[in-house]
Amino acid sequence: MPPKPLRIWKLDDYITLLFDAAGGVVAAYPKNTVSADMQGVVTNIKDSEVTILLTNGLTIKPKCEGEKLSSLNGYFVSVGSSSNGKAYLTRIALNSKQPGSWTVESGKLGDRTVSPKVRIYEEVLSGSPLNAISLSDIHLSSIPSSDIRYTVADNSGSITNIILGDVTGESWVYGMGNIISDYSKPDEDVWKNMSAEEQRQYKNDHETYKYAVTNWKDGQSVVDTFPVISLYSGAGSGPIGVPKGYSTEIANSSFSTLPLSLIDTVGIDAFEGSTGVRTKDGYFELADDIGVYVSARKEFISLSSAKINYKDFRLYANKSLSDGGKIRVIMAS
Repeated sequence: MPPKPLRIWKLDDYITLLFDAAGGVVAAYPKNTVSADMQGVVTNIKDSEVTILLTNGLTIKPKCEGEKLSSLNGYFVSVGSSSNGKAYLTRIALNSKQPGSWTVESGKLGDRTVSPKVRIYEEVLSGSPLNAISLSDIHLSSIPSSDIRYTVADNSGSITNIILGDVTGESWVYGMGNIISDYSKPDEDVWKNMSAEEQRQYKNDHETYKYAVTNWKDGQSVVDTFPVISLYSGAGSGPIGVPKGYSTEIANSSFSTLPLSLIDTVGIDAFEGSTGVRTKDGYFELADDIGVYVSARKEFISLSSAKINYKDFRLYANKSLSDGGKIRVIMAS
C-alpha cells in the first residue's frame, strides 16, 4: 500500500499526484515515496526527442537529456523526470524470474492471466534490440519460462507485456553477410612520404567497419549496412541472421550475428511449391517470401526464377528441425 498522503506542503516541494479515471486528483505524495517513473520501448530517436511506446500502450515523445541517447533505440527503458523538466532514460536489465511457462492458447503464464491485448517483443540475443511481434507469429502451444525474459503486469495483475528470447525466428534479417572496412587517407603528399609501417599503423588507427547484409525484401535484392564499433566475435561472410532493430546510421556497440546451418543440397524436385522442401533431415518449411542467392551475381532472385535457371540448391536454416527451424537462406548454382 502507498504511504498516507501528506496534507501540508512547502514551497518548492516535489510531489506525485494520483488521478482517478475522470482525471481528478485523488491523492498527493512526496516524490521520494511514490515513483512516477514509466516503462516502455524506445521506438525512435531524433536529436533529443525520443519516441517511447509505454507498457500501457500509450506513446510519448519527451525531450530527453543525457549522452548516447542513440544507444537506447530499440531497448526497454524506465522514464524518469529531472528538475529541469526533461526526461532521463535508464535501460532496464531483462533478467527477472518468471512464475512458470506461458500456455499460449489458455492465456496463462504460470498462475497469472495474460491480457488478450498483450504486447510481445523478442530479444533474440543478449543485448540486441527488441523486436515487436504479434501473437499470431507464435506457433508454439507453450513457451518455457527459460524463454521468457521479462513481463509487465497492470494493477489487476494481468500480464500486459512479455519479452521473449528467440522463440519465433521472425526477429532477424536473414541474408548473406560481409564485413566492409574503410579508412580515410591523409593528403596524398603526406601518404606518399609515409613508410609502409607508418601507413599500416595509420590504417589501424583510422579504420572503420560496416557489416553489409544482402537480403531479399519486398520482392527485390537489397543491402542493409550496419556500422559497427570494431570487428566482433564471429564476424565473417556467409549465410547469417542479424537481429532486427540495429541502427543502419549509428555504430552498434553490441552488434552480433547468427550463422545459419547448412541442412542439405537438393534439386528442384525436392521443393513442394513455395512453402516447403524435403531434406535428409525431414520436411522443412520455407520462410515466407524467401529469395535465392546467386553467388555469381552477388544478389538474391525470386524462388520461381531460380527454379527455372538453376538445378542445385543449398539450404540454410536458423535452427534444427526439432527446434522449429525454417529454411531462411537458399543458395543456387
